[in-house]
Amino acid sequence: GKEILGYAVNELRRSVDAVGGRVGLVECEDIPALTAFYETNGFKKLQTHQGNDKKLVQFYFMAV
Repeated sequence: GKEILGYAVNELRRSVDAVGGRVGLVECEDIPALTAFYETNGFKKLQTHQGNDKKLVQFYFMAV
C-alpha cells in the first residue's frame, strides 16, 4: 500500500506543478487500519462525517 500511495502522491505533486494547488485530499471509511495507514504516511485528519451508509474520514497532506 505504501508504494502505491507513493506513486499517487508523486502524480499529484506533478499535477500541482502543472496547474497549481497546495493540498491533497483523501477520503476513506472510518476503519482503524485505514486511518492509521494514512496517518503513518504523513496525512493529517481533517474531519469525520457520516456518508450515505458509512462513517467517512477525510485526510489532507501538503502537496507543495
